[in-house]
Amino acid sequence: MISSRWNSGIPIKYIISLLMLFVSFFYSAMSGLFWIALFFAIVSGYYISTLRIRRELILYSIILILVFQNFIIGVGAHLASNATGLSYLTQVPLFFVVGIFLGSGLKNIEYERSMLYFILLLIFIAFSLFIGRGTFNSIFANLRNLVFFYIVYYVSKKIMLKEFSIHYFVSKIVILSIFILVIGIILLIGGFPLYKMIGVNEVYAAKSASLDVLSAVSLDDRFYSDIIGFSVNRMGSLYYEPVSLGYLLVGMYLFVTLFDWTSDILVKNISKVLLLIAILLSFGKGSFLILLLSIFAPLLHRFFKKIFSTGNDNLVFNIAIVLIPIFVYFFSTYYNVVFGGAVGNHFIAISQTWPNILSAPLGHGLGIGGNASRTFSNSDPITDNQWLSTGGETALLSFGYQIGLIGMIALVFTFLSISKKILKHMGEYTRLPRNSVITIIYLPVILIVASIFQDNTFAPQCISIYMMLLAAPNVYLNKNT
Repeated sequence: MISSRWNSGIPIKYIISLLMLFVSFFYSAMSGLFWIALFFAIVSGYYISTLRIRRELILYSIILILVFQNFIIGVGAHLASNATGLSYLTQVPLFFVVGIFLGSGLKNIEYERSMLYFILLLIFIAFSLFIGRGTFNSIFANLRNLVFFYIVYYVSKKIMLKEFSIHYFVSKIVILSIFILVIGIILLIGGFPLYKMIGVNEVYAAKSASLDVLSAVSLDDRFYSDIIGFSVNRMGSLYYEPVSLGYLLVGMYLFVTLFDWTSDILVKNISKVLLLIAILLSFGKGSFLILLLSIFAPLLHRFFKKIFSTGNDNLVFNIAIVLIPIFVYFFSTYYNVVFGGAVGNHFIAISQTWPNILSAPLGHGLGIGGNASRTFSNSDPITDNQWLSTGGETALLSFGYQIGLIGMIALVFTFLSISKKILKHMGEYTRLPRNSVITIIYLPVILIVASIFQDNTFAPQCISIYMMLLAAPNVYLNKNT
């Protein structure tokens, strides 16, 4: 059965915080007074960070606001026919997490190697602003993606201690994932007419698409894709975004799979099957890549240990992080040659952006490259060639184009140092299966590889749950038990 702690009381402080957050958010979506939602997001985050019991609800609330963000914007703006301030409302999750960080993250700061690399990353980000800069919205979007992931990781580490209940947290995730799947299927069947009723056009506008999207009569290309030569309709559910939804669902699946959250095998297996169905319906090739590499990570680790005849896990990891990207490159190249389709742009971007990164090792300036630069451009329309040569459709290389090669390396090392820290304490995670630990160790590498092929990887709706996964082993450390 699901953990008995599932039925225990919900703290009133948690309820008040969420009411404050969601009511102000919905009111802002209707009125256009976006600053109200941003202000109360910080206040709500700070308030919920003071929880002393059920602190797992703090992290769960982050997932909740990410899931319902677009729904609140869409429904509120649609009901009130409001088109003002919608793009600012997409930053509510960021302000909420900043509030949590201010409430708990600044207390007893624990420096580790990943933080030092992150600080180095911040230095290169700041330096890039002196080299050049894009529009304010483009700068903000890229800055958010470059810092949000580590804030969530740091806050999660501060919360995931001995009093944190993985059982309760994953149980909540399971219920939420089933809800997402049910709503997703209903919307998949209802199509554009149903999506329009809940404000999909307003969500397009919030994501800074052209103003004429408010009169759109069909779902855009993000709801359709091709895979192994077949065209498919994709489930977007309350995310209104199939690609990002796929990332969330895979993260949920990993939580359900890697941790012991229920003693009922039937419940666990049914949950895994339902999540796999949801992942399949999202048809996100980036999320498929993360899922497959996560499944094979322990197998690859054991295989490399046997091939190289060593018991040194650190050595095996060092070898694997070189071979995994090579394997993914050849597989994806094969896929592109045989099936083609939408993946072609990703390869064009990689081949055209890399020389531009090498030609300016210190970067071209924050906000100048990638998808955000194209979306928020104030100048004449950017051609596909210009867009792809600055890192369009590839998060990692777009960052490299903006903040430089050394800045990009600092970002990569931030992730790798998280892996190294978990690897260092591998033998100290009591009650956590070795295969689960190995999967989590490889997760930063997998995310970096995925970010080469997809722009969404570092977006808050995609990356947050993975940073929680990376912090989760902290619960099982001997010193915390």
